[in-house]
Amino acid sequence: MDADIYTRFEGKRLNEWLPDIEKMPLDLGSLDASVALWGTLEGGEPISGQLQVDVPTLTLSQADTVWPLTGLSLRASLLREDDEATLSLSNLSGKSPSGPLTLGDMALHWETQGERRQWQLRANELPVHAISQQLQSWPFSLPEPADKVREQLSVLSPRGVLEGLYLSGHARDLEQFQVRFAGLASQADDKIPGVKGLNGWVAGSPEKGLAHLYSDNLLLQLPRLYDHELGGQLAGVFGWQRHGDALTVRSSRLRVVNPDAHGEAMIAVTARPEAIPELRLAAEIYDGNGARANHYIPLKRLPDGLSSWLGQAIGDGHLHRGQCSIKGR
Repeated sequence: MDADIYTRFEGKRLNEWLPDIEKMPLDLGSLDASVALWGTLEGGEPISGQLQVDVPTLTLSQADTVWPLTGLSLRASLLREDDEATLSLSNLSGKSPSGPLTLGDMALHWETQGERRQWQLRANELPVHAISQQLQSWPFSLPEPADKVREQLSVLSPRGVLEGLYLSGHARDLEQFQVRFAGLASQADDKIPGVKGLNGWVAGSPEKGLAHLYSDNLLLQLPRLYDHELGGQLAGVFGWQRHGDALTVRSSRLRVVNPDAHGEAMIAVTARPEAIPELRLAAEIYDGNGARANHYIPLKRLPDGLSSWLGQAIGDGHLHRGQCSIKGR
């Protein structure tokens, strides 16, 4: 059967018309909606279609917990060609008790035949903080992996915008990814550094890749080394690669500038499970302000006596040029 289809309907309290499903984890307390559908069938199979959904009010509930959603909107389109299909989503927005959420366009492309089907996912303009807030505030139970993510998000409090996201792979395997971000920020948590004002992109695979990072006003938190933030301008490229159980991260020439000094450095770190990471660092420092030297010495990692002495040893002066090289664990 070949046919073109168009249908549109509006309704209130549509939840009263839906069948009862015993295994549904959530109950629909109210559902008002407007739905429009355009589609094309060829040989009885859907070839293309567009769907516009507007939901002024939707209430989810579970026991005594109620979660009202308002202003939900979504536009979806489907296109099938040979053994491939593309699902596109746009105008996705809504509001929950934790605030409004608006997402950029997204598209999922996949093979419709075969055992290990190839897939690609693209998305843009994803607001990190708004998405994080929605997940943190979700009042209902989540699967254990998602619940752990929610706990970590509550600690890190990430912010910024994912300007572009690209993922590709086969079946359940992720093979390639690209992420472009702006204004990225998160709080420090023990071994995890905190950052604010970071821009750049990351591209690669789980085995190897590159990251270009830059910022005109970067703030860095390293709670295991310093009890204060470090700030400045940053620009550089990092690469990572796995060799067996070892992960090696190398940088290009990094440039850091702030009112206290100018610096350039190259760094390489190799980490293995249950082992102290191996560090190699070569750096040059220009125009250093001696009165601020103790601000950059990691006093928290030094013995108390040495820490106290170094904190007062350099009180003033000017460094025209200095070099340092570190290799060890």
